[in-house]
Amino acid sequence: MRRALPLSAVVVFAACAQTGSPPDALLGAWQIGETTVTTRDSTWVDSDPEPGVYLFTERHFSNMLIQGGPREPFPPNPNAEQRLAAYDPFITDAGSYVRTDSTLVTSNRIAKVPNVMNSGVTYRYALSGDTLLLTFSGGWAPSDGEITYRLMRLKEPS
Repeated sequence: MRRALPLSAVVVFAACAQTGSPPDALLGAWQIGETTVTTRDSTWVDSDPEPGVYLFTERHFSNMLIQGGPREPFPPNPNAEQRLAAYDPFITDAGSYVRTDSTLVTSNRIAKVPNVMNSGVTYRYALSGDTLLLTFSGGWAPSDGEITYRLMRLKEPS
């Protein structure tokens, strides 16, 4: 049985098609391409960081990343120390966010680290084409500094 769309849906679809307004530039998937860690005494740039992805919808975000150097593959039957070494540098958070012209404030609904459950991170951000810069202190940043991620938009596979 075929169902007709409500008139309001037809009007919305037609309006979107006529205006051709681009979707919000922040929405989508972003891959970390460079990590810069700045402290009071030094700046360290990793231009080939471990994998990291941020996802943004209209109201929600999710991130998964590996902070630091590469993780070793597990041997058969890894012990607790080996599992912890693989788990420690893995960071993941998900929740909602509020954005202004220059800040993005996340509110975690779930996080790997229990201390940041029901809290979040305030990022300064700059968006230019397919490049997004996210800078923050607190969270997993050094206590006397900040981290900046240069993210590139992930393209749909062709």
